[in-house]
Amino acid sequence: METFRYQGLELRHEDIHYLFLLEVYVLNLYRANLLSKNDLVLDAGAGIGEFTVLASRKIGPGGRIIAIEPDPNDYELLQLNIKKNNCANVIPIKIGLGGNTGERRMEFRGRSYSFRVDTLENILEKVELKKRINFIKMDIEGFETEVLSQSIDIIKNADTIAIELHNTKEEVDRILSKYNFHFTLISKRIIYYQLFKNLILHPRLIFSSYRRMKRQNSHLLSYTAKGLEYSTNYDFLHGTYRRNK
Repeated sequence: METFRYQGLELRHEDIHYLFLLEVYVLNLYRANLLSKNDLVLDAGAGIGEFTVLASRKIGPGGRIIAIEPDPNDYELLQLNIKKNNCANVIPIKIGLGGNTGERRMEFRGRSYSFRVDTLENILEKVELKKRINFIKMDIEGFETEVLSQSIDIIKNADTIAIELHNTKEEVDRILSKYNFHFTLISKRIIYYQLFKNLILHPRLIFSSYRRMKRQNSHLLSYTAKGLEYSTNYDFLHGTYRRNK
């Protein structure tokens, strides 16, 4: 087990999670800079809490985060990282987000596990949150079209949806465009700006990350160099849907 440190935050993680930490803290793929004080945030696919912990600080004690994660191993670390960073404004839920209730089985990162699935409507009702969700971070391994279709009456009122798409952009565009959402791809400009910013502010982190990625995950360097531009060669892409008011 390792500890990742960034601006006073500390997250416990295993080696397999390091890439996801860099996506949030170095590359800012989920655009945490768009969060505002007192926001209500949905973190769908919270993992070990890499985005949750950062968002918790940014929205302050007046905000709330619903952190949804079905993976039992990741959920255990999610709880640990919430506690370690004093994230009193986070509601963690061990469940999968789907278009209906039931049980599913997932093959992910070389592991297999079963988990319970529920709709966003049911989850919000159970935690008794009736406010409008301001910001949605969604990384749910290809289930995004199912969730968006089922829960669009809630999701359509969000200001921002930061999302990882799994060959689903065309369908997600179709669902969200009618509600005045506009998609912005994570581009070279955004990536290079984040790298330059962190190189100035956190040079030790950047250089240590570079050495580690070069040794273990050279594909991330390739993605970074290309700015994660959309390509049919990629299984996924990151971007942000923002609602024109």
